[in-house]
Amino acid sequence: MSEFHFDKDIYNLVKKNFLFEPKSAINFIISLPFMLPIKDKQIFDVNFCDSSKIIIFDTFHDSENYSLIPNKNKEATPSRMEYNRTRIECIIFSKEEIGKDDFEKASNLFGEVLETINTFINSLLMVIDDQRIYTISATDLYSVAFYQIIALPNFDIIDSFPLPIHSNFKCFMLPMDDEHFMVVSEVAKKLFYGENAFKSVRLLFSRTKYFITSGHYSEAVIFMQMTVESFIRTIYKLCLSNGGKSEDEIIQILEEIAFIQIIKEKMPKLLGGNWSLNDNKEVALWYKFVYKNRNRIIHGDFNPKEEECFDLFSMAYNFIAFLQERIYKNKRKKKFLYEEYFSLPIISLFASEINPDKLIKNFEKEGYNLFSGDNNFKL
Repeated sequence: MSEFHFDKDIYNLVKKNFLFEPKSAINFIISLPFMLPIKDKQIFDVNFCDSSKIIIFDTFHDSENYSLIPNKNKEATPSRMEYNRTRIECIIFSKEEIGKDDFEKASNLFGEVLETINTFINSLLMVIDDQRIYTISATDLYSVAFYQIIALPNFDIIDSFPLPIHSNFKCFMLPMDDEHFMVVSEVAKKLFYGENAFKSVRLLFSRTKYFITSGHYSEAVIFMQMTVESFIRTIYKLCLSNGGKSEDEIIQILEEIAFIQIIKEKMPKLLGGNWSLNDNKEVALWYKFVYKNRNRIIHGDFNPKEEECFDLFSMAYNFIAFLQERIYKNKRKKKFLYEEYFSLPIISLFASEINPDKLIKNFEKEGYNLFSGDNNFKL
């Protein structure tokens, strides 16, 4: 990787566009996981009354170790994959002082950096339509980003600092025991040999959690609402089918009825329980916040932050838990619904029911210490 190349010459080039007199600057160095089709040292800048953001592009050669198929001795053969990536230096000039120990300020500015980069990437995709390029979140990058504090007007680099940006380190995953492997196998066989009406609900919920952990909060809110809508419509379709409606009739009915109409008029009769949209219970909180904020995202009026996304996810999950409870409580009157839904694992807030303590004890019985640091898997 080349040296930092933001210097006083580039500063003199871009400062003519400034709308204020800067007091300080911070320079973030970010390596993208892909290459952008942009020449080295191309400059993109946006200027406001209190700050200016400048992006400098730089392509570099990188490589990564990976393992091939094990040989006859069950040893993985290491190899290297070489590729090009783009490095970005994003410099924020501010009319406020940026202290070298102000990590909270640096973290907030890093969020602005990602927003600036993603705006540029989205604009790039509108022009070239290359699906190998995508908007990034912090978890797409290394767990630590480096930045420099720059003192003005002398342009002295005070120091470089590491900034932890996420905790999703590459980790060793505990292998499940035979009992849990069999549970997973049975679920997989059910999905291979027979379709389940609620399969898409589970898959959409899994994608929701993926988008949350990867920092794609708008997508997470959209997918959590898709999970709820899939759940509701599937319940309604199964009830229509059990009532004697044909597949063509069901399609016609679903085309003519609004989703909120199903919530207000059909679900209370089919499942019972509190379906009011005007109190502070599970259904109303989902409607007031998750449903309406999903619409705001689609209309371009809302870009949720991390804390907002977590709050919305909690509301969506509480509504899903409410639906699961209603299906369970109607297991005698609507046995067809109960058997279809509970033939797969229920949706849980935490993905795994596996007990880590039990796993560790089982492996220790076999003389396999998970934490010794010198274990090799038997493939």
